[in-house]
Amino acid sequence: MSALPEQPHPLLWRAAGAELNGERMQSAFWGVATATLDFCERNFQSCASLSACETAIAEYWNVVSSLAMALLGLYGAVRGVRIGLAPRIILGYASLVAVGLGSAAFHASLRFELQAMDELPMLLGNCVFLYCVAPKAWRSTAARRLAVGGGLAALFALVSTVYLRTHNALFFEASYGAGTVLLAVRCGVWAYRNREERNPRAAPARRLVVVATASMLLAFALWNVENVFCLKLRAVQDLVGPLEFLFQLHAWWHLLAALAAWYLGTLVVVIDPDEDVELGVVPAQLASGRQSARLAAKRRAAAPGSGDSAYEVAYAWFGLPLAVPVAPLDGKRAE
Repeated sequence: MSALPEQPHPLLWRAAGAELNGERMQSAFWGVATATLDFCERNFQSCASLSACETAIAEYWNVVSSLAMALLGLYGAVRGVRIGLAPRIILGYASLVAVGLGSAAFHASLRFELQAMDELPMLLGNCVFLYCVAPKAWRSTAARRLAVGGGLAALFALVSTVYLRTHNALFFEASYGAGTVLLAVRCGVWAYRNREERNPRAAPARRLVVVATASMLLAFALWNVENVFCLKLRAVQDLVGPLEFLFQLHAWWHLLAALAAWYLGTLVVVIDPDEDVELGVVPAQLASGRQSARLAAKRRAAAPGSGDSAYEVAYAWFGLPLAVPVAPLDGKRAE
């Protein structure tokens, strides 16, 4: 790998040797930084009063926010297992756990091998959620499900191989961004097809699309504001003292992006494209035998005797104050 430039790219803070522009790029615990990226948070200084942090954590607030992301994903995965969700949805939340733990390791160390443990799960999570929101027609048979899943797996392997060979951060960011845009477009198409006049009971799920999209856009904006205005933000952090964590914008990127992934997972819980991608929200009375068998016991345990739909229970279990009206038993869609 060729030597990195002495000055950072205008939009990327790049690690380079033991010190860069007067900022530490090594520690007694991790050694010299080898990552292709460094971020605006001052290295090995956010908890300088604690000697263990000073030697082992490069970017304290980025580590804390990454661990919060992992906990949110773990909560989703555990909840998913407890209410019997499909394995693909649990895998989506598990990928959020992997991203959070990898991100914490990367921001603590500034080592490239741990940077990859942050970034590759981000690509994997995109692929898992793209599979989850794939149209019903694409996954109508076992052969088609295998083709869609295999295609996404091959794409993940190809992008990962190119990235690991080139260490090109811009290539990774473009790849991840493209996957995120595809997810947003797919969810937007679903929301349009299930607009109010066609499917009034899908309103809570449409709100999930809006919240997830807004969270990701705000997260992306904060990340880029920090990249462009890092030195100004550092001056503000010095001015506010103990409240400087409020201006650690990359940490806010972690939290808001995790929130977007959480709501995306909840959307997949609610709409289940396997049943009816146009109708969207499927009440328990019309769900398939596979779904009913998986959710019936959990539904009774969560709301005994209530007769609520499985997806109303899913909303409640995931902490959302949203109600999904149950469609008529004859299954006819409102015109």
